[in-house]
Amino acid sequence: MAPRAVINLNDFLPYQLVVLADKIDRRTAKIARERGDLSLSQWRVMAAVAGKAGTTARDVVAATPMDKGIVSRALATMVKRGLIDRRASAADARLSHLFLTARGTKLYSSMVDDVRALEGTLSTIVGKTARTTLLSTLQAINKNL
Repeated sequence: MAPRAVINLNDFLPYQLVVLADKIDRRTAKIARERGDLSLSQWRVMAAVAGKAGTTARDVVAATPMDKGIVSRALATMVKRGLIDRRASAADARLSHLFLTARGTKLYSSMVDDVRALEGTLSTIVGKTARTTLLSTLQAINKNL
């Protein structure tokens, strides 16, 4: 029995977004691996902690598209490597607040330019006006899904 309708993947927006995200992830993972011997998950955790010092693992899970187990393993490795410091919460003993160590800050800073260059390449491809439109469109899609 033939399908009622055929989806052309070249014109199917969800598929094209996944392909694009995969390409960006691969390039970001290469930067993280070559510059800091980090996995993509570790890079995402580092970026989340750098963006909001004192954040919690729960906040990192909410801010990134990663399972709590993946975040937990990434954090454990990064704490062991001396890149992230965990400090117990004074308000809630079940929580720890996360901070980049001096070593973590130095490593993060050394990678930011390369990751920003990737963003710059994407921005150049789409142009300034289209970039603004694309970002607001992606934010609207994310909010509504």
